[in-house]
Amino acid sequence: GSATKTSVFAKTQSAMGNDKLDDMAFAEVFSGHPLVRVGKYVLIPYVLYLSYYYFQLQHPEVVSLVTLGLVRLRPAIYNSASPRQVLIVGTQGSGTVQMASTLKRQLGLEIEHESTDAAWSFARDGSVSWFHGIRFFAPTSQKEKLDSIHALCSAPQSTHENMGFHPAMYGPPRNKCSYRAKWNDCWKSECYMILLQEWACMSNLSCDINFRANLHQVRNPVNNIESLITKFCVGGLEGSVQEPFVKYASALFPTHDFANDSCIDAVSYFVVMYLEAMVKAREKGHIDNFYR
Repeated sequence: GSATKTSVFAKTQSAMGNDKLDDMAFAEVFSGHPLVRVGKYVLIPYVLYLSYYYFQLQHPEVVSLVTLGLVRLRPAIYNSASPRQVLIVGTQGSGTVQMASTLKRQLGLEIEHESTDAAWSFARDGSVSWFHGIRFFAPTSQKEKLDSIHALCSAPQSTHENMGFHPAMYGPPRNKCSYRAKWNDCWKSECYMILLQEWACMSNLSCDINFRANLHQVRNPVNNIESLITKFCVGGLEGSVQEPFVKYASALFPTHDFANDSCIDAVSYFVVMYLEAMVKAREKGHIDNFYR
């Protein structure tokens, strides 16, 4: 009752440091509240941040219209059928992070690592990725494909954190999932939709996003394997492999039993099987060339 109102009133007075609250209009009370005073310094930059990406990457034509043509931004490629310049794939540990950074820094290209999302990231020229290699896989039985996709999409968030995959990397979620949630039922559903579309999609040219050039980046296999051992091995060469790696490797290459391998065997088989899959795609003309 009245005691509660008095308590709330007193707390508001105390928070605002104002003993004359009775004489203030509602607008003054609202604008003077600490949450409002502090919130504008958070909200305004966030709105500007979102606006920058929205107009720069999704609707640059609006900027040209508002400025009467004085400012002409690069056309958007999001939701466009236009192919991007290049997709570079290579197994984990092959130097994809460094290549993406080099292309951005030295050539000024809009290249993203492990992302083809051109709505909220600068991926209009292309992408460098290990996981996007799944589009070049050879078709398998429907059951094997569904089992592999289920193994990945039903896995908990901790499985995906260091593996370079999340449905958001393919673009804004069709299910309108919240970006504030890293992994929930909505993102799981999105995972199924993305992987069903993307898995082996080059075999029938059904990929949603296309590239003018598809390249395969390779690294000395010994150095590649050493890199993966450093990242995923527990207890040295003959020790165990981290569970996320086993989950991904087993889903991508279900014909091999990674779970019972020593660490060096598991990562070695993974590198070889990934390389073989990309070589077969190159022989079919789905990958244009490779470089080291």
